[in-house]
Amino acid sequence: MRKENKIPKVLRITIDERLSENLIRLEICKLVDIGNSGEFKDEPGFWKDAAKEGEEILVQSNISKHKSRKKLYTDLMSIPKSQVDKFPWKDLKEGQVFLSGEFEVKEKMIKNKNVKQYFIHPGKESFEQIDDDVKENTKNLYFEILAKGDKYGRL
Repeated sequence: MRKENKIPKVLRITIDERLSENLIRLEICKLVDIGNSGEFKDEPGFWKDAAKEGEEILVQSNISKHKSRKKLYTDLMSIPKSQVDKFPWKDLKEGQVFLSGEFEVKEKMIKNKNVKQYFIHPGKESFEQIDDDVKENTKNLYFEILAKGDKYGRL
């Protein structure tokens, strides 16, 4: 019998918009098959196109007794039970970015900066808020583009 090559499930979840006090829209995209390296980054080449293959879902802060438990925001965002208290509904804000799924985070010193690295880890359940990393990556990219433009006299 042939063994299937299973891609570990890792989701990138963005709080897209707070529509009301009790309703938030999430944008969810999946990690692409990254091969054997296991390392991935918060960069476009590592994620499926959110507009074409992503998913937008609406989540509510609370549910009535008549609805399924699977409608809780903590379940829809795949927050492990051990971390639910760290992410209360009232603290969720537009622009926050999370990783959820089978991965682990390692930290490494690069140029006197502590840098997070993400690796797939089948069977391990993780949930990590990464919007500070996203902002730092955006800032670094901005300065890199400025430096290239300045080098060629385009700024």
